[in-house]
Amino acid sequence: MTQKEVTNILYNLINDANYIESEIIENKDYRIFKSANNDEYMVCVLVDEENSFNSEVFNTINECYEWIKQNP
Repeated sequence: MTQKEVTNILYNLINDANYIESEIIENKDYRIFKSANNDEYMVCVLVDEENSFNSEVFNTINECYEWIKQNP
């Protein structure tokens, strides 16, 4: 997916998503977003214009960290 498609998915699944932190691993930018209204998190992985992807919606930030470990 393109980076634009990934961010569209994010904003369609999580209302008022806000960027909270980023980690770069092997040239992949893992960005964690959180809903401003509740405990919903998502990881967007920005690689390049065609190979970016995202996680499902999580209930805790720790689930985001675990997902990042499993998807290097």
